[in-house]
Amino acid sequence: MNGDGFPDIIAGGTIQYTNSLGGLSGEIYKGIGSSNSDNASQAWGYGGNPVASASSITNLISKGKATILNQQTAWLAQFSISGSAPKNTDEAVESFIDINGDGLPDKILSDKKVKLNLGYAFTEPVDWGLDRIQGGKSLSYNFGAGAGEDFGWGTTQNKSTKQSINKASGSFSAGFGIVTSESEEEYNLIDINSDGLPDKVWKSDHGIIVALNTGNGFDEPISWKGASALSESASTSESANAAFTLTINIPVISIKISTNPGASTSHSINRPTYSLQDVDGDGYLDIVESEKESELKVTRSAIGRTNMLKSVTNSLGGTFTLDYAHTTPTYGLPGGKWV
Repeated sequence: MNGDGFPDIIAGGTIQYTNSLGGLSGEIYKGIGSSNSDNASQAWGYGGNPVASASSITNLISKGKATILNQQTAWLAQFSISGSAPKNTDEAVESFIDINGDGLPDKILSDKKVKLNLGYAFTEPVDWGLDRIQGGKSLSYNFGAGAGEDFGWGTTQNKSTKQSINKASGSFSAGFGIVTSESEEEYNLIDINSDGLPDKVWKSDHGIIVALNTGNGFDEPISWKGASALSESASTSESANAAFTLTINIPVISIKISTNPGASTSHSINRPTYSLQDVDGDGYLDIVESEKESELKVTRSAIGRTNMLKSVTNSLGGTFTLDYAHTTPTYGLPGGKWV
């Protein structure tokens, strides 16, 4: 918080600063608040037994021994399905962000005014033209199904109680579930032009809109050509399980032997499908897209050519144009350069 390179402690609205050696100092700042966000969720769902009524009707048809249809329907009555589609939204309320590019995190309040960080104190709230900090949404689809059956083999009579018991009994159950989700960022403060100042960036029906940070506020919104989103991601998760129970009764010595083997498996994957990040090390955000796991598409930023000499016209009327290419970043020059 004070720019010395050592992390400071923020808890309960109080900042405990560290000294130049990394230890705790006597400097404490109170009343700064914390970072928090609002989350909202709405969902619809379904679940139940799709053949329960069919089982009741079948039982009325036959009053004698169970027919094959009765037995089949009784088993199907233990089949169940469920599903839901929750939608979640997330909105940052207060946060610490370096809004003026001096290297010190400033405090953005719930009314979106800014308290600038002075190192060991903060200024009074300043109107910086903010209306949001960060926001996004996600949508998930959940589906699951399961089934089971109880069974028994043979009967014998307990000589002392005269009750009939199964010589062996058991049960079987199995189920599976699938969860897919998609999330996207709708608004964020991002340094889109790599000048060290976070800009307002949001998604609209016409693409990405940017309001550049001028150092004491924000410029008029402009359309950022080429980009269609801030960030998007997708995830999928599948799971399956099965279990079998077998119990053998030995009435002579009143012993039951039971075994309960089971197995389960699951698989999940989470990957970004769209993001803005610097891929080639030139310091400017590129567009990275991935529609499938084996493919990655990069649209490189052309900002690096801005403010460079484009053409020359001499006194005799001759002209020539210039073009530039970015060198490969090296250990000695991590950002490369335009030549």
